[in-house]
Formats: sequence, structure tokens, C-alpha cells
Amino acid sequence: MKEFKIFLSKAAVLLIILIVSDVVIGFAITYVFNKQKSGKYFITTYALKNTNQDILVFGNSHAAQHFNTPLMAEKLKVSAFNFGVQGQSMLYYYPIIKSVLNYHKPKLIIMNLDCTELSFNPTNYQRLSIFLPYFHQNKYVDSSIYLMGGGEKLEAWSSLYRYNSTIGYILFNVSNKSENKSYKSLGFDPQYGNFCQKISMENENSISKKIKFDEKIIQSLSSLIKDIQNAHIPLVVTTTPLLYGIKQNAYRDKLKLLLMNSKVDYWDYANDESFVNKCNLFIDQAHLNKEGADVFTNMIMERIIKSNILNGSGTSANK
Repeated sequence: MKEFKIFLSKAAVLLIILIVSDVVIGFAITYVFNKQKSGKYFITTYALKNTNQDILVFGNSHAAQHFNTPLMAEKLKVSAFNFGVQGQSMLYYYPIIKSVLNYHKPKLIIMNLDCTELSFNPTNYQRLSIFLPYFHQNKYVDSSIYLMGGGEKLEAWSSLYRYNSTIGYILFNVSNKSENKSYKSLGFDPQYGNFCQKISMENENSISKKIKFDEKIIQSLSSLIKDIQNAHIPLVVTTTPLLYGIKQNAYRDKLKLLLMNSKVDYWDYANDESFVNKCNLFIDQAHLNKEGADVFTNMIMERIIKSNILNGSGTSANK
């Protein structure tokens, strides 16, 4: 009995040491984490806490690399910021935009969605780990962390667990001098070079797999649209150009129908003739280079001006 009490005492001391160490190390990592001036965590932190721009762009790499927000700010004479983050989906945009709406009312929200945005992909849930450092930031972030499943509800309480896979990335972005995806670039992530020397006959945008919709993504998109409309904020959904375009498919059809029923403007450039087969405007089959991004951004700006959205006078018809 005495030996058991000694064991419990030692175990309690060890547990206390672990908890204190976790908290202290967590404070240190959080301090360094908040020093980042570029990259996906800078973009996420800025969206959750500080944005105050007139035009906000949300989406994955197609948003980050295709919307030249400094150009938009200069020509439209408004402030703008690009919150595109590579590899993310509606499951990421939902808590980000919900958080922004809690403290800021922009003049225009541009939400860029891929043609296959409504498809089910387990990777979309795994990539929600980006929110781990923001555990208890707000209810939207926490709900997204829980979507990852497993033991995330318990493990997220540990600072060491939350930052476990981010240390290298944090240190890189603290010391990195790149201006891409930073405040100076207004979130824009320009790409250089072209795809003309890497032409492939295979169209990576063709849909051949079994159709499987993600109802959680569909519900999140519908909920966001209602919240944005209830806040009387103009919303435009875009799909950016693809080198080879894309054929009609069930995901794209459902997205178009959902947006039409919700009375949301859909500016679809996936098959736009200004870009299809123009390898000099692409860095790969699905991503524009800086030159292509400038062409695309100018087209978007012309449409914004023509539709008079920023003055609250309505939007143009769907393309």
C-alpha cells in the first residue's frame, strides 16, 4: 500500500511537470508563431483577427495565385486582400469567412471555387490541421478541428500537439524574406515561368472517378451564402481558368444550380477562350503565372466596374 502511494505521488509529480512544460513551451512557440510575416499561417491569423479591407478574396491556390490584389487596389482605388491558401477547401473557407463576418463588413467578397469543389475528398478534412494552433480562437475554428475526427477534441488541448507539425514551417517563415503571401503582397502569391516547355497531353481536370458529393461542404457553402446575403455584402463566386478547360460534370452542374438557386453571381472562366491552350499564361495545367494572373485580374476588375458592385447597385448576370 505504501509503495502504491509512492507510485501515485511520483505519477502526479510527473503529470504536473508535463503539464507545466507543455504550457511553458506552448507560450514560447506561440510567441514565435505570431512573428510570421508570410505564408499560410500569417494569412489565416490575419483573417481571423485583423482584416479591414474593402475587397476580400477567398479560396485555395487558384485564389492565391490568380487574383493580383495589389493591382486591384491600385486600379479600383479600394483596399483588397487575398486570403487564398493552397490545398484548402470549403471546410477551411467556412470558419475563416464566418470569423471575418463577426467583426468586419467588406464591400465585396469574392469566393473562388474549383469545378470539383463539392466533391468528397478525405484530404480536405486532414488539411484542417491548419487550425490546430488556433484552438479555442472561436467556435467556428474549434468545430472545424473536430471535423478531423479521431482524438482531436482531446489532443488539441496540448500545445506540443497543436504545434507539432508546424515548427519547421514557422521557423522558415519567421526568417524567410519572401514577400509572397504577405501583407506587402496583400496575400497575392505570384508564380513565374510558363508551361510551354512542359506540355502534357493528359488533361488532369477530366473527371473519371465515381461521383461522390460532400454534403458537409454543400451545407457549409449554403450557410455562408445566407450569412453573407443577410449581412448585405455583395458576393461573387468565381472559377479561374484552366489550360485545357473542363467538360461538364456533375460537380460543376450542382455548383451552378446551387448558386443560381441562391441568386449568387457565378463568374466561370474555366473554359474561357482567352486562356484555353495559352501555355504562356500558365505555370502548370491549373495555375496561372504572373502574366496570366494579371490578365485574369484585369478581366475581373472590368466586370466589377461594369456591374457597379462596389457601389451597392447590383451585380452582372452570370457568365
